[in-house]
Amino acid sequence: MNPTRRSRIDRAREAFNASLPREGRVMRQIRRCFVVADGRPLCVGDLLPRVYPHLDRYKHWHRWSCRRALLRYAVPVGRADAQGRPIIWAPKPELMRLITGAIPN
Repeated sequence: MNPTRRSRIDRAREAFNASLPREGRVMRQIRRCFVVADGRPLCVGDLLPRVYPHLDRYKHWHRWSCRRALLRYAVPVGRADAQGRPIIWAPKPELMRLITGAIPN
């Protein structure tokens, strides 16, 4: 084998950059929740059952993970009058374009 030729695994390792931002499972579920809700505002309590469907009770870090993902895809628009006064999140404009299928001019 030619010593100057690189193997496929070497090229694959160079192609993958672990420091680049990626979309994780929670982020993907949050984005899907807004798509299913047709872009209407949601609070963390609406999102938790879809992000963690196998759980009945949620720990503080479950809520924190949802909040971190929401900061990427949504903006806080207010607070609800429900118990605990949860923050209401609306999808960012770029996500709304994805949901509505609007083509920018």
